[in-house]
Amino acid sequence: MRGRSATAQACLLEALAICAKLPSGYHRDLQLLKFPLFRGIDLALETLAIVPAAIGSLQFRPAAVRLDPAIHAAEEANRLVVTEGMPFREAYRRVAAKLKR
Repeated sequence: MRGRSATAQACLLEALAICAKLPSGYHRDLQLLKFPLFRGIDLALETLAIVPAAIGSLQFRPAAVRLDPAIHAAEEANRLVVTEGMPFREAYRRVAAKLKR
């Protein structure tokens, strides 16, 4: 699935490039969208077909899952901005200093 994401992005980029320089109105160039569009759809359907098996075989080890305490730093800084009325930069510095301890 990870490897096919590059091909899906390539299909999108090809479709966007075809449309990028067209003036408004109908153009025969739009027929060129058919190949990347259908290729992207087929790729998505083939990839999604394996998702149930992939998800069904996942196993998580709770002891191995750790979140960095800094993940909520921006949220805490925003709370300080709202509750104490300080500038965001100062609030973020205060939160960063607290996390360094």
